[in-house]
Order: sequence, then structure tokens, then C-alpha cells
Amino acid sequence: MKYIFVLFFCFHCFSSYADDMCANNKHVVEECYNVRGKLIVHANMRLYLHTEGKRLLAVYYYPDVPEPELALPKNVSEMLEANKQLSGDYKVCPFTPQAPGKMQIVCINSAKNLIQSHNQ
Repeated sequence: MKYIFVLFFCFHCFSSYADDMCANNKHVVEECYNVRGKLIVHANMRLYLHTEGKRLLAVYYYPDVPEPELALPKNVSEMLEANKQLSGDYKVCPFTPQAPGKMQIVCINSAKNLIQSHNQ
């Protein structure tokens, strides 16, 4: 229960960073792109975006600050809860290049048409 609270706290405290840090971040290696998918908190307490194209994208966090933060738009952080998933349309900015068989690390720049449901 303690970990869920900490994760929830991180989502809300640092969500405003995503609006400016994604698209203009110096670590973006390719053009931002749109995907439809489900954002899920996995058992390892990391966020992953499962796309309809069957790709698994890892959501980047910023470890170079005292408290690691997840870069999430405010509307995402307000709806994301443990044991829930957020389906919707996401604009992601890649921090690693796309490569067959490798997970791409992305920052979520924006999200719309979000629907919250239980993890399946």
C-alpha cells in the first residue's frame, strides 16, 4: 500500500513537467508520434504503454533529481491509479530509436480520449 501511495504522489507532484519537457527535451532522438494504446503500471512499478500495434513502450522517468519523477501530462496523472489502465490516444516523444525486438523509451507529451478501466 505504501508503494501505491508513493507512486500516486509522484504522478501528481511532477505531472506539470511533461508539458514542456517532452517535445523540447534534448534527449528526444526522433520526431514525436501518435499512438493509440493502454497505459499500465506494471508489477515492477514502472509505466508501460501497450500500443494497438502490439508494441510495448517504456515511459521514461527523470532519475537525475532527488525524487525520480514520471513525465506525464496533467490529465494522465489525474486519472492514473493502481490496478487501472488508461486507454487513449497518446503523443509520445522517443528517447531511444525504434529497433525491431527492442523496447523504445518514450516521454508522453499529450493524451486525449482517455478511458479508465480495470487491468485485465
